[in-house]
Amino acid sequence: MKILFAAAEAYPLAKVGGLGDVAGSLPKALKALGHDVRIVLPRYGTIQGAHEEVARFPVRLSDARHEAGLQIARIGEVPVYLVDKPDLYDRPKVYEYDDDGKRFGFFCKAILGLIPAADFWPDVIHTNDWHSALVSAFLRSAGAEDPRFRRIGTVLTIHNLLHQGLFPRELFDWLGLPGDLWTPEGAEFYGQLNFMKAGIVCADFVNTVSPTYAKEIQTPEFGEGLDGLLRSRAAKLSGILNGIDYDVWNPAKDPFVAQQIREVDGGEETGGQGRPTEGSGSPLGPDAAVDRIRLEGDGAERV
Repeated sequence: MKILFAAAEAYPLAKVGGLGDVAGSLPKALKALGHDVRIVLPRYGTIQGAHEEVARFPVRLSDARHEAGLQIARIGEVPVYLVDKPDLYDRPKVYEYDDDGKRFGFFCKAILGLIPAADFWPDVIHTNDWHSALVSAFLRSAGAEDPRFRRIGTVLTIHNLLHQGLFPRELFDWLGLPGDLWTPEGAEFYGQLNFMKAGIVCADFVNTVSPTYAKEIQTPEFGEGLDGLLRSRAAKLSGILNGIDYDVWNPAKDPFVAQQIREVDGGEETGGQGRPTEGSGSPLGPDAAVDRIRLEGDGAERV
Protein backbone atom coordinates (compact mmCIF):
# COMPACT_ATOMS: atom_id res chain seq x y z
CA MET A 1 0.00 0.00 0.00
CA LYS A 2 1.16 3.55 -0.75
CA ILE A 3 0.70 5.87 2.24
CA LEU A 4 1.35 9.60 2.53
CA PHE A 5 1.65 10.55 6.20
CA ALA A 6 0.84 14.24 6.74
CA ALA A 7 1.72 15.95 10.01
CA ALA A 8 2.88 19.28 11.40
CA GLU A 9 5.86 17.68 13.15
CA ALA A 10 7.93 14.51 12.88
CA TYR A 11 10.88 13.58 15.09
CA PRO A 12 13.77 14.22 14.70
CA LEU A 13 13.19 16.90 12.03
CA ALA A 14 10.61 18.83 14.06
CA LYS A 15 9.07 17.99 17.41
CA VAL A 16 6.94 19.89 19.90
CA GLY A 17 4.97 17.08 21.54
CA GLY A 18 3.68 13.55 21.21
CA LEU A 19 2.48 14.07 17.63
CA GLY A 20 6.12 14.43 16.60
CA ASP A 21 6.98 11.10 18.21
CA VAL A 22 4.16 9.27 16.41
CA ALA A 23 4.84 10.89 13.04
CA GLY A 24 8.52 10.07 13.29
CA SER A 25 8.10 6.41 14.23
CA LEU A 26 4.81 5.04 12.86
CA PRO A 27 5.88 5.51 9.21
CA LYS A 28 9.07 3.55 9.95
CA ALA A 29 7.00 0.70 11.37
CA LEU A 30 4.69 0.76 8.34
CA LYS A 31 7.68 0.64 6.01
CA ALA A 32 9.03 -2.36 7.92
CA LEU A 33 5.73 -4.11 7.17
CA GLY A 34 6.34 -3.63 3.45
CA HIS A 35 4.32 -0.47 2.74
CA ASP A 36 5.58 2.39 0.57
CA VAL A 37 5.21 5.26 3.02
CA ARG A 38 6.33 8.88 2.74
CA ILE A 39 6.00 11.74 5.26
CA VAL A 40 5.08 15.31 4.37
CA LEU A 41 5.56 18.34 6.61
CA PRO A 42 6.42 22.03 6.24
CA ARG A 43 10.04 23.07 5.77
CA TYR A 44 10.48 24.98 9.05
CA GLY A 45 13.45 27.20 9.73
CA THR A 46 14.38 24.84 12.57
CA ILE A 47 14.99 21.92 10.17
CA GLN A 48 18.73 21.72 9.84
CA GLY A 49 20.82 20.66 6.88
CA ALA A 50 20.75 21.24 3.15
CA HIS A 51 17.92 19.49 1.35
CA GLU A 52 17.73 19.22 -2.40
CA GLU A 53 14.82 21.03 -4.06
CA VAL A 54 13.50 18.62 -6.65
CA ALA A 55 10.53 20.59 -7.95
CA ARG A 56 8.39 23.69 -7.70
CA PHE A 57 4.64 23.34 -7.96
CA PRO A 58 1.54 25.55 -8.02
CA VAL A 59 -0.87 25.91 -5.09
CA ARG A 60 -4.19 27.53 -5.97
CA LEU A 61 -6.11 29.20 -3.14
CA SER A 62 -9.40 30.89 -4.01
CA ASP A 63 -8.55 33.02 -7.06
CA ALA A 64 -4.83 33.36 -6.33
CA ARG A 65 -2.06 31.12 -7.64
CA HIS A 66 0.85 30.56 -5.26
CA GLU A 67 3.98 28.45 -5.60
CA ALA A 68 5.92 26.19 -3.24
CA GLY A 69 9.12 24.20 -3.40
CA LEU A 70 9.46 20.46 -2.85
CA GLN A 71 12.51 19.34 -0.92
CA ILE A 72 13.36 15.81 0.20
CA ALA A 73 14.83 14.67 3.51
CA ARG A 74 14.78 11.29 5.27
CA ILE A 75 13.90 9.85 8.64
CA GLY A 76 15.72 6.55 8.65
CA GLU A 77 14.72 4.87 5.40
CA VAL A 78 11.48 6.88 5.06
CA PRO A 79 11.48 9.75 2.54
CA VAL A 80 10.19 13.07 3.87
CA TYR A 81 8.64 15.64 1.54
CA LEU A 82 9.23 19.18 2.80
CA VAL A 83 6.87 21.91 1.60
CA ASP A 84 9.09 24.96 1.22
CA LYS A 85 7.49 28.39 1.46
CA PRO A 86 9.82 30.64 3.45
CA ASP A 87 7.32 33.43 4.18
CA LEU A 88 5.10 30.93 6.01
CA TYR A 89 7.50 28.37 7.48
CA ASP A 90 11.03 29.75 7.72
CA ARG A 91 10.61 30.69 11.37
CA PRO A 92 12.16 29.59 14.68
CA LYS A 93 9.04 27.80 15.98
CA VAL A 94 6.52 25.29 14.64
CA TYR A 95 3.39 26.86 16.15
CA GLU A 96 2.05 29.90 17.98
CA TYR A 97 1.93 32.48 15.22
CA ASP A 98 -1.00 34.76 14.45
CA ASP A 99 -1.21 33.40 10.91
CA ASP A 100 -1.16 29.70 11.85
CA GLY A 101 -4.49 29.28 10.07
CA LYS A 102 -2.94 30.45 6.79
CA ARG A 103 0.24 28.47 7.40
CA PHE A 104 -1.46 25.12 7.90
CA GLY A 105 -4.34 25.79 5.52
CA PHE A 106 -1.75 26.40 2.82
CA PHE A 107 0.06 23.23 3.90
CA CYS A 108 -3.12 21.17 3.44
CA LYS A 109 -3.74 22.48 -0.06
CA ALA A 110 -0.06 22.23 -0.97
CA ILE A 111 -0.11 18.50 -0.22
CA LEU A 112 -2.46 17.97 -3.16
CA GLY A 113 -0.18 20.00 -5.42
CA LEU A 114 2.83 18.07 -4.20
CA ILE A 115 1.42 14.67 -5.17
CA PRO A 116 1.70 15.11 -8.96
CA ALA A 117 4.96 17.06 -8.56
CA ALA A 118 6.51 14.14 -6.67
CA ASP A 119 4.72 11.63 -8.90
CA PHE A 120 3.68 9.74 -5.78
CA TRP A 121 -0.01 8.83 -5.89
CA PRO A 122 -0.89 7.31 -2.51
CA ASP A 123 -3.69 4.89 -1.80
CA VAL A 124 -4.23 6.66 1.54
CA ILE A 125 -3.37 10.05 2.98
CA HIS A 126 -3.05 9.76 6.75
CA THR A 127 -3.70 13.18 8.33
CA ASN A 128 -3.02 14.04 11.96
CA ASP A 129 -4.77 16.61 14.16
CA TRP A 130 -6.12 19.92 12.88
CA HIS A 131 -2.95 21.05 11.10
CA SER A 132 -3.47 18.59 8.22
CA ALA A 133 -7.20 17.87 8.66
CA LEU A 134 -8.29 20.02 5.70
CA VAL A 135 -6.58 17.71 3.21
CA SER A 136 -9.69 15.51 3.00
CA ALA A 137 -11.87 18.61 2.51
CA PHE A 138 -9.75 19.86 -0.39
CA LEU A 139 -9.68 16.36 -1.84
CA ARG A 140 -13.45 16.50 -2.37
CA SER A 141 -13.05 19.01 -5.19
CA ALA A 142 -9.64 17.91 -6.47
CA GLY A 143 -11.17 14.93 -8.26
CA ALA A 144 -12.93 17.25 -10.68
CA GLU A 145 -9.53 18.47 -11.92
CA ASP A 146 -7.73 15.10 -11.94
CA PRO A 147 -9.59 11.78 -11.64
CA ARG A 148 -6.56 10.18 -9.98
CA PHE A 149 -7.43 12.06 -6.78
CA ARG A 150 -10.75 10.18 -6.59
CA ARG A 151 -8.95 6.95 -5.81
CA ILE A 152 -7.21 8.34 -2.71
CA GLY A 153 -8.67 7.45 0.67
CA THR A 154 -8.17 9.52 3.82
CA VAL A 155 -7.71 8.80 7.51
CA LEU A 156 -7.70 11.42 10.26
CA THR A 157 -6.04 10.60 13.59
CA ILE A 158 -7.13 12.76 16.53
CA HIS A 159 -4.24 13.05 18.97
CA ASN A 160 -5.70 15.92 21.00
CA LEU A 161 -9.26 17.11 20.41
CA LEU A 162 -8.77 20.20 22.56
CA HIS A 163 -6.89 21.94 19.75
CA GLN A 164 -9.21 22.16 16.74
CA GLY A 165 -7.91 25.00 14.56
CA LEU A 166 -10.59 27.70 14.89
CA PHE A 167 -10.31 30.71 12.59
CA PRO A 168 -12.54 33.46 11.11
CA ARG A 169 -14.75 32.95 8.06
CA GLU A 170 -12.35 35.04 6.00
CA LEU A 171 -9.82 32.23 6.10
CA PHE A 172 -12.38 29.81 4.66
CA ASP A 173 -12.81 32.17 1.69
CA TRP A 174 -9.06 32.77 1.30
CA LEU A 175 -8.36 29.04 1.17
CA GLY A 176 -10.99 28.47 -1.50
CA LEU A 177 -12.63 25.54 0.26
CA PRO A 178 -15.76 24.07 -1.37
CA GLY A 179 -18.64 26.44 -0.64
CA ASP A 180 -21.00 23.67 0.41
CA LEU A 181 -18.78 22.98 3.42
CA TRP A 182 -19.82 26.23 5.10
CA THR A 183 -22.73 24.71 7.01
CA PRO A 184 -23.24 23.45 10.58
CA GLU A 185 -22.92 19.94 9.11
CA GLY A 186 -19.59 20.86 7.50
CA ALA A 187 -16.61 23.03 8.46
CA GLU A 188 -18.58 25.85 10.14
CA PHE A 189 -18.52 25.94 13.95
CA TYR A 190 -20.40 28.80 15.61
CA GLY A 191 -19.45 31.20 12.83
CA GLN A 192 -15.83 30.07 12.57
CA LEU A 193 -13.87 27.71 10.38
CA ASN A 194 -13.01 24.55 12.33
CA PHE A 195 -10.19 22.55 10.71
CA MET A 196 -10.70 19.47 12.91
CA LYS A 197 -14.45 19.40 12.32
CA ALA A 198 -13.96 19.59 8.56
CA GLY A 199 -11.56 16.68 8.78
CA ILE A 200 -13.97 14.57 10.83
CA VAL A 201 -16.75 15.24 8.34
CA CYS A 202 -14.72 14.63 5.18
CA ALA A 203 -12.25 11.88 6.10
CA ASP A 204 -13.16 8.31 5.15
CA PHE A 205 -12.09 7.05 8.57
CA VAL A 206 -11.29 8.72 11.88
CA ASN A 207 -9.26 7.18 14.68
CA THR A 208 -7.74 8.21 17.98
CA VAL A 209 -4.75 7.22 20.07
CA SER A 210 -6.60 4.61 22.15
CA PRO A 211 -9.95 2.78 22.29
CA THR A 212 -10.70 4.57 25.56
CA TYR A 213 -10.13 8.02 24.05
CA ALA A 214 -12.37 7.11 21.11
CA LYS A 215 -15.20 6.51 23.60
CA GLU A 216 -14.40 9.54 25.76
CA ILE A 217 -14.52 12.09 22.93
CA GLN A 218 -18.09 11.04 22.18
CA THR A 219 -19.16 12.38 25.59
CA PRO A 220 -19.93 16.01 26.52
CA GLU A 221 -17.19 15.90 29.17
CA PHE A 222 -14.36 15.18 26.72
CA GLY A 223 -15.88 15.96 23.32
CA GLU A 224 -14.84 19.65 23.30
CA GLY A 225 -18.11 20.62 21.60
CA LEU A 226 -17.77 17.97 18.88
CA ASP A 227 -19.19 14.99 20.81
CA GLY A 228 -22.48 15.09 18.89
CA LEU A 229 -20.68 15.09 15.56
CA LEU A 230 -18.44 12.23 16.67
CA ARG A 231 -21.39 10.17 17.87
CA SER A 232 -23.04 10.68 14.50
CA ARG A 233 -19.84 9.41 12.85
CA ALA A 234 -19.33 6.50 15.26
CA ALA A 235 -19.45 3.97 12.41
CA LYS A 236 -16.17 5.34 11.01
CA LEU A 237 -14.54 6.15 14.38
CA SER A 238 -12.15 3.80 16.16
CA GLY A 239 -9.29 3.88 18.65
CA ILE A 240 -5.86 2.27 18.20
CA LEU A 241 -3.50 2.27 21.17
CA ASN A 242 -0.29 4.19 20.53
CA GLY A 243 2.91 2.17 20.53
CA ILE A 244 6.47 3.31 21.17
CA ASP A 245 9.60 3.28 19.06
CA TYR A 246 12.00 0.82 20.69
CA ASP A 247 14.88 2.32 18.72
CA VAL A 248 14.38 5.52 20.73
CA TRP A 249 12.79 4.37 24.01
CA ASN A 250 15.26 1.64 24.84
CA PRO A 251 16.86 1.65 28.33
CA ALA A 252 19.66 -0.60 27.05
CA LYS A 253 21.07 2.19 24.87
CA ASP A 254 19.33 5.40 25.95
CA PRO A 255 22.07 8.04 26.49
CA PHE A 256 19.79 10.05 28.78
CA VAL A 257 19.37 7.44 31.54
CA ALA A 258 21.87 7.40 34.40
CA GLN A 259 22.45 3.65 34.14
CA GLN A 260 21.61 1.53 31.12
CA ILE A 261 19.50 -1.59 31.69
CA ARG A 262 19.03 -4.60 29.49
CA GLU A 263 17.11 -7.83 29.88
CA VAL A 264 19.12 -11.01 30.45
CA ASP A 265 17.55 -14.47 30.74
CA GLY A 266 14.16 -13.10 31.65
CA GLY A 267 15.56 -10.84 34.37
CA GLU A 268 17.35 -7.52 34.38
CA GLU A 269 21.00 -6.67 34.11
CA THR A 270 21.94 -3.18 35.23
CA GLY A 271 24.99 -1.42 33.94
CA GLY A 272 26.62 -4.74 33.05
CA GLN A 273 27.11 -5.59 36.71
CA GLY A 274 24.09 -7.84 37.32
CA ARG A 275 21.01 -7.16 39.40
CA PRO A 276 21.59 -4.92 42.46
CA THR A 277 21.70 -6.96 45.67
CA GLU A 278 21.66 -6.21 49.37
CA GLY A 279 25.08 -5.29 50.65
CA SER A 280 26.31 -4.13 47.25
CA GLY A 281 25.97 -0.50 48.14
CA SER A 282 22.86 -0.16 46.00
CA PRO A 283 19.72 1.34 47.56
CA LEU A 284 17.87 -1.65 46.13
CA GLY A 285 17.94 -4.93 48.00
CA PRO A 286 16.17 -8.17 47.14
CA ASP A 287 13.13 -7.17 49.18
CA ALA A 288 12.72 -3.78 47.52
CA ALA A 289 9.49 -3.83 45.53
CA VAL A 290 9.49 -0.37 44.05
CA ASP A 291 11.99 2.24 43.01
CA ARG A 292 9.80 5.27 42.57
CA ILE A 293 10.50 8.69 41.17
CA ARG A 294 8.39 11.52 42.57
CA LEU A 295 8.40 14.56 40.33
CA GLU A 296 8.62 17.87 42.13
CA GLY A 297 8.67 20.90 39.88
CA ASP A 298 11.53 20.57 37.42
CA GLY A 299 13.50 18.09 39.53
CA ALA A 300 13.00 14.56 40.82
CA GLU A 301 13.44 12.87 44.17
CA ARG A 302 14.09 9.16 44.58
CA VAL A 303 12.03 7.67 47.43
